Amino acid sequence: MAKMMQIHDKQIKVCAFNQSYAAFQIPYAQNEGRLQYSSLLKWEDLDTVIDCSMRGRVFPQNPNRLSTVMGCRQEEKNQSEAAFHLNIFSSKQFKNKPVLFWIHGGGWLTGGGALPWYDGNHLAENEDIVVVTINYRIGALGAFQTEEGPKNLGLNDIINALTWVHNNIYYFGGDSDNITVGGQSAGAWYTAALLGHVDAHHLFNKAILASFPGQIKPLTALSSQQLSTQLQNYLAPKTMATATTQEILDAQNQVMTHLSHHQPSRIPTSFIPIESEQLSKDLIDQAVKVSGGNKDVMAWVTQNEMNAFKPHGNIADELDKMRVEEFEQPTKALLQQFEDKGSDVHFQIIDGGNDRLGAPHCFDLPLLFGNFEQWSNAPMLEGTKDQKLKAASRQLQQHVAQFMRA
Repeated sequence: MAKMMQIHDKQIKVCAFNQSYAAFQIPYAQNEGRLQYSSLLKWEDLDTVIDCSMRGRVFPQNPNRLSTVMGCRQEEKNQSEAAFHLNIFSSKQFKNKPVLFWIHGGGWLTGGGALPWYDGNHLAENEDIVVVTINYRIGALGAFQTEEGPKNLGLNDIINALTWVHNNIYYFGGDSDNITVGGQSAGAWYTAALLGHVDAHHLFNKAILASFPGQIKPLTALSSQQLSTQLQNYLAPKTMATATTQEILDAQNQVMTHLSHHQPSRIPTSFIPIESEQLSKDLIDQAVKVSGGNKDVMAWVTQNEMNAFKPHGNIADELDKMRVEEFEQPTKALLQQFEDKGSDVHFQIIDGGNDRLGAPHCFDLPLLFGNFEQWSNAPMLEGTKDQKLKAASRQLQQHVAQFMRA
């Protein structure tokens, strides 16, 4: 239900729930054009009257590669190159509440905070916190080697969104001195990058790493250049500047098809962020160097992570070994180094699920957000018991909120 709310000096139409509201598609940055860094918007840049009652678009992307576990949403097709938006879920009590700033996953190629899978109204209501979800540029439009050098556009978008939240979240009842940055999969990877970012680590206080793929390193300049050249070849005679959005996505698919035969990682990647002055090739070491002892870290992996990537043709022991190598080992390595520096760390393995898939990659998302109504066609939840899932969800939500408040 749409409702007008006075938020500071703005009249904002929000989507009202039982004990909370959602302010959808709040613009956090100005679109400066394709392959250009976005520029941060200030509160005073927003219109005096804003309609934030309807879900917004996501950045351009091809179909989700993990639909075999997550299912599909019609909203995934609602795309724009100007989707520089964030979404805020908060209870109707205006006070200094802990803030969860959530970075979606999707292998650097898909996803968006505007998708219903990330609706945070239940989590905000249950734990009396503020939940923020964001869009950031993905794929070749989010990380590309240009003539000017590497452009980590998606990372820049995330930092702009986090800066906006740090500067303005108190208008929505949030405490800017108690912001937890969390993310799942590629979002966890970006969270680790923020822990080590000398210009962004001061914007938040704690971190949550969910299914952190810590074996994946930023692309070298050479690898990025080769990837970008390959994409340009598929686009020829057009270029990244002149091609349509769909032509870029089609060329990106061709690159992915080529990479699938030459991929060293068992987790498909392509246009991931590029090594730069702000992004070290040693992601974990840099995170520890900048934030170790200063920020507490919570992390988890799911029991059957690899079932999402290799659902058939691998025996259980082999899949479990892959899970440990790809997710658990790098996560524990980061946590151990943070603990050695004096940070409080927390780790758990999330289990459950159905007989076929168990608890695969992404199984934790409906548990964290508690929005099971948005996962009605997810194969990973088929045949599961509602009460058991809801109990596991409440437990995870409580653990997260306790960590945020500690």
